[in-house]
Amino acid sequence: MQSHPIHPGTVVFYDADKDEITDEADAATLPDSMKFEETDEGLVPIVRVVLFTREDRQIIASYGPNGELLRTVSGSVEE
Repeated sequence: MQSHPIHPGTVVFYDADKDEITDEADAATLPDSMKFEETDEGLVPIVRVVLFTREDRQIIASYGPNGELLRTVSGSVEE
């Protein structure tokens, strides 16, 4: 199993629709799946998670310490 890199320490959760930070979590309190993403170069720390809505889709994008997009997931918005 690959060892984890050192995480910068905080994951910021940002709601782009409201233009506001909704939470800042200490990475030590989060599961690995919320603070690291596996890439071709190995594990990369997630430092920012952005939530936004487009039409009927809610999108969550995770970014690394250099601003790189690491992961995007989406789902239907239920009314």
